[in-house]
Amino acid sequence: MAEIIRIDPDNIDFSLIKEAAIVVKNGGLVAFPTETVYGLGASVFDEEAVRRVYEVKERSPDKPLAVCVSSLDQFRQIASSIPEQAEAIIRNFLPGPLTVILVKRRTVSSAVTASKTNVGIRYPDHKIALALIDAAGVPLAATSANVSGHPSPCSAGEIQAELSDRIDLIIDGGACEFKAASTVIDLSSSPARILREGAISQEELDSFLVTRGFPPLERTAGSS
Repeated sequence: MAEIIRIDPDNIDFSLIKEAAIVVKNGGLVAFPTETVYGLGASVFDEEAVRRVYEVKERSPDKPLAVCVSSLDQFRQIASSIPEQAEAIIRNFLPGPLTVILVKRRTVSSAVTASKTNVGIRYPDHKIALALIDAAGVPLAATSANVSGHPSPCSAGEIQAELSDRIDLIIDGGACEFKAASTVIDLSSSPARILREGAISQEELDSFLVTRGFPPLERTAGSS
């Protein structure tokens, strides 16, 4: 059964964060809070742990995982390049509830991206998530901490009920702020597209882009 540790995001016990980071470094799976929903993470550079995320989640192998980072420097470790439009969005909206798709570096395993050349990158606006990534020293290959097809969890109790016997550690950081998935935008090519509208609206993104001389995002069918 997964160990559960409780951490107050407003008064972080870094000894507990270190404990969780050791689990990641040793190839374990950790469920952790973000501002949207709870994530399930493993070291992005540990292929065996990444494959275990797919197994635990019962996720189709053709659906990529996202990568959670804790800094712009880590962003550049994952993306092979960051176009001007992407740079503007990253600096304005991140950290925050947004997943940005860019072309990946070769060092990012195809196990993370389901053999695709692009990668979705999350820079979450949550103190516990950022502290965990910092302490682990690596970005996390991540997805929502639920079985595929089930509702995304917004509390540690939901994860405990569904995945406690499948993962190594659950960080209980309280309820998530947005209780909705991140918005997903594809900035890997031009024109940029919105693939999923979530906590940040397309209207908000388009308003920002147009005022800076960029075209609005194209909408993909079913993205609303």
